[in-house]
Amino acid sequence: MTGLLAVAHPMAAAAATPDETATASSSAASTAAPTTRATATSRPTSSASATSNPTDDATDASATDDDASSSSFDADAPAPKAADPDDQNALEKAWAAIKGLVTGDDDETDEDESSDQAATDDSPAPTEDVAVLSAASDNTTLTAEGFVNSVGVGTHLAYLDTSYGDVDAVKLVEDLGVLHVRDGLGSNDSVPIASMKRLGQAGVDINWVAQPADPAFSIDDQLKLIEDNKLNVTSVEGENERDNHGDAGWVDEVREHQTKLYSAVKDTLGDDVAVVAPSLVHDESRAELGEVPSDIANSHPYTGAQMQTAEQTEHQLSMAKEVTPDIDTATPEQVDGEKVDLKSAVEEQGAMWATETGFHTATDSTAGNGVQPYVSEKAQTVLEVQQVLANYSNGVDRSYIYELMDEGDDNAQAEDRFGLAHADGSPKPVFTALKQLLATVATGGPSGTADAAPVSVDVTGGSDVTTSVVLPRADGSTVVAIWEASPVWDRDTSRDLDVPAHDVTLDLGGDVDAQVFVPGQGAKALDSQDGTSSVGVNSQAAPTLVVLAPTGTSSDDQEGNNDEAGSDAVEPTTSASSTAAPTSSSSATPSGSSTSTATSSSSTSTSTSTRSQAPHPLRTAGPKVDEKADETGAIQR
Repeated sequence: MTGLLAVAHPMAAAAATPDETATASSSAASTAAPTTRATATSRPTSSASATSNPTDDATDASATDDDASSSSFDADAPAPKAADPDDQNALEKAWAAIKGLVTGDDDETDEDESSDQAATDDSPAPTEDVAVLSAASDNTTLTAEGFVNSVGVGTHLAYLDTSYGDVDAVKLVEDLGVLHVRDGLGSNDSVPIASMKRLGQAGVDINWVAQPADPAFSIDDQLKLIEDNKLNVTSVEGENERDNHGDAGWVDEVREHQTKLYSAVKDTLGDDVAVVAPSLVHDESRAELGEVPSDIANSHPYTGAQMQTAEQTEHQLSMAKEVTPDIDTATPEQVDGEKVDLKSAVEEQGAMWATETGFHTATDSTAGNGVQPYVSEKAQTVLEVQQVLANYSNGVDRSYIYELMDEGDDNAQAEDRFGLAHADGSPKPVFTALKQLLATVATGGPSGTADAAPVSVDVTGGSDVTTSVVLPRADGSTVVAIWEASPVWDRDTSRDLDVPAHDVTLDLGGDVDAQVFVPGQGAKALDSQDGTSSVGVNSQAAPTLVVLAPTGTSSDDQEGNNDEAGSDAVEPTTSASSTAAPTSSSSATPSGSSTSTATSSSSTSTSTSTRSQAPHPLRTAGPKVDEKADETGAIQR
C-alpha cells in the first residue's frame, strides 16, 4: 500500500492548549474532527473510586487536635522501610509530606512539589476525552505493554471430538502471541491436562472456568487437579451464563456456588489467584443475582455483528457493578511497563474483564432465537482488531476473544465458526491481523531508549468518527492506533460496507523516526520516514499503527523487529493428543503480501488414535442473540 504516511508541513499555529484538545481515543459519538494531545492516553476510572471531601465537622475536630498531634509527633524520626526497596524513594517523599502536615512546616514539601512540577512542565498534560467513559478523581495511563497484556483467547482443549482433537491448539496459541487463555475441564482427562501444562511452559496463563455444581467433579476436585498438575492458573471464573439455561432456581444455585468457589480458591490456591465473577447473558440478571464474592468483574459484550462503542462498554460496566460493586477501570499495568500481579490489581479495587467477545462467520446460519448474526471474514478481521483496542482504551482490562479456532466446518452452525482459525488450523484473516497487531504494538517498528523523553502526539484532522489511541512503550517509543469507527458490515443485506479513508495529521513534539503498519496487510512496515516532526496518515476502517521513536534513539534494525513474530501465516499443526514439549512458532512463512482474503492451503494431520470422549465442560459461547444497540449503546433484545 502506498501513501499511508507522508511528511506533512509543520503546523503554522502554536500547538493547541489542553482545553482545546481531546485525548487520543475518539468514538463515533464525537461530533467534530478529533484533536488529540497526549504523551499517553489516560484511562478514566470508575466514579466509584472517587472520594468525598471531608465534612466541616471533621475538619473542625481535626483542628482541635493540631497542638496535641504536633507535640507527640517525632519530627526527627526516619521514614519506615518499604516492603519493596524500589518503593523507598516514594515512601520517603510521602513521609516528608506527612511531617510537614503535622508540624505545619511544609515549605520543603511545597518546594519539592514545585520542583517536580517544573520537571514535568515540558510534557503535555493528559486531557479528558468526552468520547470515552467519564473520568473520576484519578486516571490510569494506557501503555503498549498494558494493551498486549489485555488480550486473551478462549479455547476448548477438552473438546476432543471437535477440531481441538485434530489440531495442536497450544501451537496456535503460541503463534498468535497472546499471554492468556480461558478454559476449564470437566474431568481428569490426561490429554487436555497435558495441553494445559504446555501452555504454562510457554508462559501462557489460564483463567479457569469453574464447572457447575457436580458431585462427580466438584469445586474441590477441580482445584486439586490444578494444584496436583501445577497448572499455570492465575484466576478462576464462576459459572458460565447460568441464567441462560431456563432454570428457575439459577440465582440461588449461582450464589451458593460462587460463595463456595471463592473460599475454596483462596484456601487452596492462595490469595494471589483472583476469582472472577460468574458471566451472565441477560441485563436484568445482574440485579437478580446481586453481589457475590468476586475480585474481578465479568461481561460478555457480544455486539450483534456491529462495532463496539464506548457507550456499550459503559453499559457493561454499570451492569457488572451489580455483581462486583467495588470494580473500577484501572489496568493491571504500571505506566513504566512493569507487570503488576493480579493480587495487586485486585487490591486496587479490582479489574473489569470481558471473558468472551467475538464474531462468527457461519454464512449459512440464521440469526435470531439465540443466534448472533454472522459477518464476513473481512468484517470479522476489522471488527475484532477494533474491539480489542477500543475495549482497552475504554476501561476493559482484559478481553478474551471467543474463540481460538472453529470447532467444526458446518457453515450453518454459528457455534462451529467463531474461530480465529479454521477447523483445520489454517489462519483466518483475523488470526493474522491480531498476531501482527500484538507483535507490532509489542516490538514492531523503531525502538527508543528508556531514558528518552516520551513522544508528544497531537492527532488532528480525520472525520467525526476518527478514533485514536496512544500507547507509549517502556523503551521510549510510542505506538499510535488510528481507525474510522464506521460500520463495516450491513447485517440486513449481509454485505461488506466501504468506509471512506480520511487524512489525519500527527504533530509531534520533536523529530522522530516513524513507521506505518496495518495489521493483516503484512508484518513489515508499509511506509516510513526518518527525522520528521509531523506525519500524515490515511485513517481507514482497519486500524493503522504508527510507531514513533525520537530520532537518534531508535535502533538500526527497525523493520525487522517483528518479522518473525508477526509473520502472515501459521503452519497447521499436529493433533492435540501429542504430549511433546511446545514447538517453536518460527516455522511460519515470511510475510509481506495482503492476507485480507487468503488463508493457508496446507492440510492438517489428523489423529489416527481413538479420540478421548471427555465430558464437555459447560460451553462458553456467550449470548448468541440478535442484539441491537439503541442510541445510548444499551443492548436491546
